[in-house]
Amino acid sequence: MVHGRYTNKEIELFKKYVKSSPIACLACNNGACQWTVSYDPSGCIQCTACGAMLSNEIMENVIKPKSEKVFTYNGIKLDDGKIKASLIWEFSLALVEVAKVGMSGLAKGYKRGSWKDVPNALDRYNDAFTRHQLEEGEGKVYDEESGLLVAAHTAWNALARLYFIILAERNKSSEMQELSNAKVNIQLQQNEVQEDMCHG
Repeated sequence: MVHGRYTNKEIELFKKYVKSSPIACLACNNGACQWTVSYDPSGCIQCTACGAMLSNEIMENVIKPKSEKVFTYNGIKLDDGKIKASLIWEFSLALVEVAKVGMSGLAKGYKRGSWKDVPNALDRYNDAFTRHQLEEGEGKVYDEESGLLVAAHTAWNALARLYFIILAERNKSSEMQELSNAKVNIQLQQNEVQEDMCHG
């Protein structure tokens, strides 16, 4: 790979990548940089703002497998499309109360994480979630047993049921993928039998 000069294949990979994940120019530090490409014989990729050539370091990341890509430089990390997990801290006051509900369970002797082992978990957390919603509807603010906010109990059960809903959906997707793979394998086997019959 010659600096500033790339093959048509490398250029196509680059163009495909920047459609979903903009790449900043190291020279002018333009995070939303547009790039101009020139195919053979020059094979150049240049920043439209300052004319700087794309660095080999960036191109090497582009052509790596997706799991190995890391674009971090000059204080810029290109993480477009990734979940901004820090948004949960906007609910910090509420999450502290939810954590207190979990701690009240530990104080009763429940093991941490044991809520995941409850039989018929989704149905039971649906019931608990609805019970606490009904209590709120009746005007109850604090839970009689724990002394904590009823709304915090509602939120805890909402998170628990969400967890099991996500698990169920993932299992469904996995099962569908396995079924699809099985169908493909059956079709391949049928094709092989037909070919054997034709040649036989």
